[in-house]
Amino acid sequence: MATHLSNDTRRLLSASRRTGGITVLMLFVITAVTAFCMFTINTAYMEMATMDLQTATDLAAKAGAQELGRTQNYGRSMNALRRHLQLHRFGQNQPIQFVRASHGGMNEDPISGRIQFDPTRPRGAFTNALQVRGRYPRLFGDSTIPFPVFDGRRYVIETDSIAGRTDVDLVLCLDRSASMAWDLSNVPFRYPNGTKGLDNYFRPPMEGSRWGAVSESVGTLVEAVSTGRVPGEVNIGLVTFASQYQFGIFQSTRASIDMNLTRDGAAITNALEVIGSQPIIGDTNINAGLNLVSRCRNRGSVRRLTGQPILVLLTDGLYTEGGSPVDRARALANQGWTIHTISFSRQADQDLMRQLAEIGSGNHYHAPNKGALLQAFRDIAFNLPGTLIQ
Repeated sequence: MATHLSNDTRRLLSASRRTGGITVLMLFVITAVTAFCMFTINTAYMEMATMDLQTATDLAAKAGAQELGRTQNYGRSMNALRRHLQLHRFGQNQPIQFVRASHGGMNEDPISGRIQFDPTRPRGAFTNALQVRGRYPRLFGDSTIPFPVFDGRRYVIETDSIAGRTDVDLVLCLDRSASMAWDLSNVPFRYPNGTKGLDNYFRPPMEGSRWGAVSESVGTLVEAVSTGRVPGEVNIGLVTFASQYQFGIFQSTRASIDMNLTRDGAAITNALEVIGSQPIIGDTNINAGLNLVSRCRNRGSVRRLTGQPILVLLTDGLYTEGGSPVDRARALANQGWTIHTISFSRQADQDLMRQLAEIGSGNHYHAPNKGALLQAFRDIAFNLPGTLIQ
């Protein structure tokens, strides 16, 4: 016997099926929205935590680099680094977890131009940088994130920071041979008084002489360093060279250290004035000057770990005494020295000075006049390396 359902019964059954379908749909939507919210909160939290951790490790690395520059001590730089990590706190007053740190150097990638950390340093290079890795603490039980949908222990937030401290040990090696008393006309044996008389040979260099132009140009470098317009800490030393020569009461030494490495810029300019107050005589022994460069640095407050040794070699002529300076320049380059050279006047040996700069991975500047000489020293000053952070 067939069963016949009334219209009201059919409507009730249909409504029940629709209600059940909506319930399932709502449960799916709520689950999806909840999962999306948890994912969004986790993602935002990880972004915030990563930024916070990066800031903390950056500051710790910089503190370690500054301590390395100040004390020249690896152990103290590590202590300063870890101390700054401990000072940075997260939720529930938990510190960053120290993972590891290492010392190395900062190198510039020749292709990208970016500064990179190099844990292996070649001979003669300087271990003037450090790298630190920190880890964000797990604040939610065994999890780093607030909603560990899966195994929260596999979510780990770590960041690396690199800081490098580059101080500059700058030695000026300047020609003080007899031609430095000539005027700026590029005419041999012509003096600022307009004459070529031999009596000028035993007079102090006059105003308008090559030596005066060099003294003024060095002054622009010293002024840039002293006023803080050059990054990093810069120490300056002074070496001058001529030849061993004596005529009556007048004499010159082959080479001399006129100022050991110092942060006192006024001491450098005063030393130049003292030299310029006496007759400048003798030939040109560049090699003798180069032989004193390392000694000049080592007698001063040298920073053996972070100090970048830079030499500025200036001459206004040809080397007329002593051996070729090429071998000595190679020896300095092997010790880590960067060599910049300046050929001042048209009589200067540009080819030799260019070769010495290439040996020392530096720049060669030719200065046929005072304006070009001033610019050369400005360029050297404002291209000195400073503190590097990555």
